[in-house]
Amino acid sequence: METNSTINWPKPLSSIIGAADDAASWNPIVADLLPGQGVLELGSVLSLDAASGKMKLTDATTYATVYGILLETIDTGTDALATTEFAAQVARAGSFKAVELSLATGADIKLCADALRKNGIYLEGAAHFVPA
Repeated sequence: METNSTINWPKPLSSIIGAADDAASWNPIVADLLPGQGVLELGSVLSLDAASGKMKLTDATTYATVYGILLETIDTGTDALATTEFAAQVARAGSFKAVELSLATGADIKLCADALRKNGIYLEGAAHFVPA
């Protein structure tokens, strides 16, 4: 019997780690995430939402408040008014592969690279990042 099934394995943590890094340098924290963002993938670039004090996926308006890199995949649901709390591990430092990171549609990693660098996050291959 022949089957043609496909298994969608989650992206491994090793796929976002830069060559000049190890987990000891990440300085991870547990951060509260803004509800209603849907599924945030491992490697999402997060920014601080000033109104709520929670993290959200970086978009073209939040480059200056970029905060860190999400170290897990988490579903924040679709209801932005939900009272459910969401928390996840976020790297505050380290070296990451820019082409493996995720931002909101229209956002460009090259435009928040300086803010990430000020936080101690370094990007490899940022010149090859193609915005979604």
